[in-house]
Amino acid sequence: MKGFVYFLSTATALCKIGRTVRRPSARIAEYAPKLPFETTLAHVIPCDDCTAAEREVHSVLEAQRVRGEWFQLKPSDIEEIQEGILDFVGQQD
Repeated sequence: MKGFVYFLSTATALCKIGRTVRRPSARIAEYAPKLPFETTLAHVIPCDDCTAAEREVHSVLEAQRVRGEWFQLKPSDIEEIQEGILDFVGQQD
């Protein structure tokens, strides 16, 4: 299913890695008000298969998983993600 994998970061280096078939900004506008802290949209990856892509990203970052879709990522991790290190996920040949 075409969609997006998004990275929602916090000031405490927590990062939610989720997926959506809608515009990421619409999903985040719906989700962010429920959180007890401020978040920033750090990165978005357009995907041919957002479900598989999210699963793959979660697998790659498993060592940093805190709980569920939340990961402890250093600023340098976010920078590498923003530079496209994971942009290959969810793409079909």
